[in-house]
Amino acid sequence: MLPDESVNDMYGRLDVIVNEIKGLGGSYTNLEIAQKMLRALPAKYETLVTFLINSDMSRMTPAAFLGKINTNDMYKAKKQELEEASLTSKKTIALKTEVEEKGESRVEEDKSIRLG
Repeated sequence: MLPDESVNDMYGRLDVIVNEIKGLGGSYTNLEIAQKMLRALPAKYETLVTFLINSDMSRMTPAAFLGKINTNDMYKAKKQELEEASLTSKKTIALKTEVEEKGESRVEEDKSIRLG
């Protein structure tokens, strides 16, 4: 897989190569194509690749592997988006306090507290 290439682009290139090989009389099984896909993935997919290798790969099509990889990418992107949103949405509230000094009562305004 190229450094700035998406998984879908990599799969598209692999599909073209497999079709050209089939046109020349060669053949690949779905398992062989899936194994080549998994080998081409960068290190950031290591955990997912391990999970997929330990699953029943013989029953999955290359498109199913692509779907699982894309689902993983969407999950990670949504998780990162939520984490960033929670960091930027810290709330600040103002509280009123009442202090009694020798029989007098006075109200202090705008004591800010940052929640988060």
